[in-house]
Amino acid sequence: LNWEQFIQVGDTFPEILTFGLSTRSHLLKSGSGWNLTAPVQMLVRHTGGQIDEGDIPMQTTVNTLLGIEASRQTGGFLNTLTWFGSWLGYSDVTDSNALGINKGHAFYTGLKSEGNKGVALLGYWDAHHFIAPKGSPLFQSVSAYDKTSVIPNRQLITGKLAFFKTFQKKIRFSVMVEGYYDLPNAQFDYAYGLHLTFTPDFTIARIPFF
Repeated sequence: LNWEQFIQVGDTFPEILTFGLSTRSHLLKSGSGWNLTAPVQMLVRHTGGQIDEGDIPMQTTVNTLLGIEASRQTGGFLNTLTWFGSWLGYSDVTDSNALGINKGHAFYTGLKSEGNKGVALLGYWDAHHFIAPKGSPLFQSVSAYDKTSVIPNRQLITGKLAFFKTFQKKIRFSVMVEGYYDLPNAQFDYAYGLHLTFTPDFTIARIPFF
């Protein structure tokens, strides 16, 4: 739950509230190393309010994900191989329909191999009238820069390659490169980056309640 923007009576900007749920059910775990899991996710974003004086229309959007993943331990550098398939949905449940699209859906499938020192991914994205206010703009049907620019159908091939190095169990350095190929428009885009993550773990105080 994230109350991103709180308002008081007379404010000229809207209230913004985001909340969601992410679960993963383990369906099968075989002795041969195969695992079958089903991820389920939901994210709701609300913009508006009853006490502000702004002119931004109220909007409540819902994103859902229903997926299935089959993985197997393979050994080696990238020791887990996973096939994933996900159905994603979008719905605007308000009457204002600020973005001009009430409902949409998408399908994402691919292969992923990962281990303690790296990850490699190759995927295929197919979407129709799909919007995700908290998601990456590359996958959506409405431009993040021009709300009047709508691409009803999106088809992308995605790829990712990353390597990790952990120091003293608290610090992780990673380098990654990602690629995106837009099939209908025959356009390629990419991203790369260096990340340094520090995750301290210490006790501030021990306070007994009883």
